[in-house]
Amino acid sequence: MLYDNSSSEKSVARWILDQTKTGRLDVTSGYFTVGILAMISRKLNEKIDAYRFVLGDIVCNDQDKENPINLLTETITVDAALQLNKVAREAVAFLHQENVKVRTVEPNFCHAKTILFRTLRQPDCYFVTGSSNLTEAGLGLQHTSNIELNVVGQGTAADYPEICHWFDELWERDQTQDYKTVEGNKIPFKQYLSLHLSMQAYVTSGIFRELNCQRNHRRIQLLAIFYLVLLWQGDQVYGHVS
Repeated sequence: MLYDNSSSEKSVARWILDQTKTGRLDVTSGYFTVGILAMISRKLNEKIDAYRFVLGDIVCNDQDKENPINLLTETITVDAALQLNKVAREAVAFLHQENVKVRTVEPNFCHAKTILFRTLRQPDCYFVTGSSNLTEAGLGLQHTSNIELNVVGQGTAADYPEICHWFDELWERDQTQDYKTVEGNKIPFKQYLSLHLSMQAYVTSGIFRELNCQRNHRRIQLLAIFYLVLLWQGDQVYGHVS
């Protein structure tokens, strides 16, 4: 079946919410938003026993190297970023769960988009693969001018075992890593994401409010990297950013 987010009935999010029962969830996505992680936590946490995510470079890419906040929130306004305190904290709490495993691909980029649900009863399993990233627009929860197209199917589909094998093989590849290289430091990727999303929460709580965010995206990015490295090295940061 084809799902292109052309209507609420054909949205990837609707398929996931309707089809997910008790089991395991495996996901690959080039990009994600804070809101989608929070949504997964709220809507699926009671059903999912274990998560595995393979995510791309969500902080810096060729198009948005100067806009890490915009990339994380999939929005183009600073005001929208400043609304994300609650969901950022929900996303961090989700990442801290022991049943959530997160890896990235280095030095390559994970461009694949796949959602796999596995459970004991084969007809209840499903897959989604296509163009949709793990974002509000990608899952059909937000209007966008982008054209999406995804193939969805149950565990009884002929392609399902092959897609499962592909994900399992990707998870074990040498370039699929548990760490993220930041300024020459190898930081556990799960901790990197948690710290970066915590920086998003700090933005909304006012620590960076005195910065003119519209003109200082690069400064925020450098400050975030500075704090990430210091926190990972176990150093302490005193005082306030001024």
